[in-house]
Amino acid sequence: MTAPTYAAPGASGDASVGSQQPSRPGQPMATTRKRPQGDRGLAREPAMNNNDVLRSLRFSLELSDDEIARLVGLGGKSLRAEDVQPRLTREGEPGMVPCSSAVLGAFLDGLIRDRRGPPDPSRRPPAPVPLNNNEILKKVRIALELREEQMLKIAEVGGQKLSRSELAALFRKPNHRHFRPCGNQLLRRFMRGLVKTRRPTA
Repeated sequence: MTAPTYAAPGASGDASVGSQQPSRPGQPMATTRKRPQGDRGLAREPAMNNNDVLRSLRFSLELSDDEIARLVGLGGKSLRAEDVQPRLTREGEPGMVPCSSAVLGAFLDGLIRDRRGPPDPSRRPPAPVPLNNNEILKKVRIALELREEQMLKIAEVGGQKLSRSELAALFRKPNHRHFRPCGNQLLRRFMRGLVKTRRPTA
């Protein structure tokens, strides 16, 4: 078994959303930067990619490369233990391989199955949902069996204070009038809080 080598997760490269704004007649369109809706009101921090999420969860849960590969397999995808490290590497560092949403989603699904058991075969499986920040947060909550109070505490420890209604809005269906998208900054702060609460002395 590959021995885990832990290093506290750090910031990755920045990313932001661009939108086109009209300029004066005869001039090209000017590009302005704006934050995702779920990040409004938060101080600027580097965006979080799938490698950052996987690295944070690995560190929080003290998982080895072999364990990550096993959980990905449990979630329905194949990943060799020797291919884990490149997907934990920070953006811009040598050997970095982007962790696909398929692999991260399989890891999260495998983590749920490993900790909660297989789904009830008598129930119809839910329709596949694209892996976005809200789904990542939802799967982490299910896998770790986090209650509302724990979720709020983790977010606060990570630097983001949420109300109960704001937290609930993150888990509503996208077509619900009170749905709130989980922005990159909010997800990063939650993952930071998860590390601090599960490994406070690391």
